[in-house]
Amino acid sequence: MAAAARTVWRVTDPVPAQLPAPEAMDRAVALLAGAERPLIVLGKGTAYAQADEQVRAFVEATGIPFLPMSMAKGHRIGCH
Repeated sequence: MAAAARTVWRVTDPVPAQLPAPEAMDRAVALLAGAERPLIVLGKGTAYAQADEQVRAFVEATGIPFLPMSMAKGHRIGCH
């Protein structure tokens, strides 16, 4: 057991949280506010960021439907 424990990698300097620029947030809010039928597409990044509670609160507060997709890539669908 001790030999196996020595082989486990530990993250010593995790990447700090990266916040979007305020202008990007303003654009996203404006886009959502003007959308006729918005849809939130959630990729694996949500789980990696451990943002489950924040996403749940956003979905509940806005009522916007969501679609979890393990391979979501952030493409805008039907934004013409």
